[in-house]
Amino acid sequence: MVECQKPNPGSRPFPRAALSAGDAGRWYAVQCQPNRERGAASHLRNQDYEVFLPWQRKTRHHARRIESVLRPFFPGYLFLRLDLSCDRWRPINGTFGVVRLAMQGDWPLQAPSGVIERLKDRCGEDGIVQWLPSL
Repeated sequence: MVECQKPNPGSRPFPRAALSAGDAGRWYAVQCQPNRERGAASHLRNQDYEVFLPWQRKTRHHARRIESVLRPFFPGYLFLRLDLSCDRWRPINGTFGVVRLAMQGDWPLQAPSGVIERLKDRCGEDGIVQWLPSL
């Protein structure tokens, strides 16, 4: 097993043979309860996870008013950076606002390499994605 900076009590460690060299600290999708993305992100940050929740500005028409509101770029989902060899990931499923980690069999499913990093590059400091058709 790889030496970790963080303890891993209570979770089965990810088999090192299944990790490639660049997998430490990859991004994983987390499904959230409807309209609970912001709260789930807050609870996960309180547990010392690195969270990425991109936003987009939408125009809403309601009762003869037009207003601009912020909505999650991926409604119902946020992303976490995890190192499966040492991070405890099973407690994520019990976090308020979280439905489950996106899984592939018994292990969390990685987001495609580079996709989240590219989205983060397109976000301002406020977390709003600056949309370009090339994205």
